[in-house]
Amino acid sequence: MTEYGGYLPLEMNEKGGELYSENNDYTVWRLNCGRSAIVAALKSCEVGRVFIPYYNCHVVETALQKYGYTISKYKIDRNFMPLLDSISENDWIVYTDYFGICTLKNKEEIIRKYRNVIFDNTQAFFSDPIIKKGVFNVYSCRKFFGVSDGAYVISNRKTDIDNLYNKDFSWERCAYLIKSYELGTNGAYGDSLQSEESIGYEIKLMSDFTRIMMQSINYETVRVKRNRNFNYLVEQFADINDIKLKSNESTAPMIYPLLVHDEELRTYLIQKKIYVPQWWKYLIDTMKESDFEVELSKYLIPLPIDQRYSLEDMNDIVNIIRAKCENK
Repeated sequence: MTEYGGYLPLEMNEKGGELYSENNDYTVWRLNCGRSAIVAALKSCEVGRVFIPYYNCHVVETALQKYGYTISKYKIDRNFMPLLDSISENDWIVYTDYFGICTLKNKEEIIRKYRNVIFDNTQAFFSDPIIKKGVFNVYSCRKFFGVSDGAYVISNRKTDIDNLYNKDFSWERCAYLIKSYELGTNGAYGDSLQSEESIGYEIKLMSDFTRIMMQSINYETVRVKRNRNFNYLVEQFADINDIKLKSNESTAPMIYPLLVHDEELRTYLIQKKIYVPQWWKYLIDTMKESDFEVELSKYLIPLPIDQRYSLEDMNDIVNIIRAKCENK
């Protein structure tokens, strides 16, 4: 029954609409997180082995294991392309669009070579989906926006996903977002980790709260700001970054990947209140020193470029890093 009266809830503007919604070209599945989205895509297909990159979040591997999939891993070259000759007819490859900088040309090359592909766009929310048979596109909401969960799967596969899984609820895990608004992201960092852990590994549908939050975002504004900040850092760090990057106006990357061989830089930046994570450092102990993945885990600095920041903020980051590198 419809409820009337009582206190007033949060007021959300849902006039903008989601960036991804159903149309004549593709279907959209709304799920609770990226790893659930990958598993849900696989569950709709016949699957032999699943190939995943070594340089990847361990929760993806854990999710695949929990659902009984046979996993093989592959390395990447310095252009972030798979070092994998071929896969069998019923095998699938999960390819990560690292940082949100993979070109359409490279993605098309991956499809031609491997046929059955899940593009893990959790770092590439604004990357256009590729709609072809045997291709899924997975997107994570919380990597790009102030929500506690949520993911999309986009493909041409027709499946009544809403009748396969229960709906998620976000109210217990989104308190850290309000706390961070008042105390700052560092003040709610521990809460954010607990919130992320609470998502677990059960496949669920996107919560109503997350969906209405996603309908209230001005996506074009976010795209413009991210591209502006990214392009500025591309220009400023071209001489010191071991990853060669080009400016863009469309893909709106998640971060700016700065690869410099300075083991002290990450700690220095955190001391300056530039909070940069170290992704997947367990690879340092499990792979060869010469592997590109180990180099990335040791030295990659994911600099924030998101919609919170202005060019003045980017310039402050540049000056702090330049001062450290020049005094090395």
